[in-house]
Amino acid sequence: MTRVPPFIEPLAPLPEFKDQVADLFRSVFGEADALDLKTKYLIGLAIDISANLPGGVRNLAQMAREQGATDAEIMSVARICFAGSGFQKLVSSLVALQRPKADGVAAGDTSAG
Repeated sequence: MTRVPPFIEPLAPLPEFKDQVADLFRSVFGEADALDLKTKYLIGLAIDISANLPGGVRNLAQMAREQGATDAEIMSVARICFAGSGFQKLVSSLVALQRPKADGVAAGDTSAG
């Protein structure tokens, strides 16, 4: 049976909810379906890297290794996340170069505030 991640343990005072979260985790990561387990764990790894969750990164990297992932594959995921995150920061920072139009709204600004 698929082990559940440590982040579920603090839910112990809420056993029904803890079981629901654990069941959801197992239903997603418990067995291969259209995706093999290694691919699922590498996708989960990418999500946790992007969300800055080092505990999840550590656990999912280990789970991926147990399914045959190499350090090169894990670093490939890390590079994709780095590029995606870095490009997002660049795009966000370009707002600083926008000049307000006559109506006080910067060109290309689609935000509400």
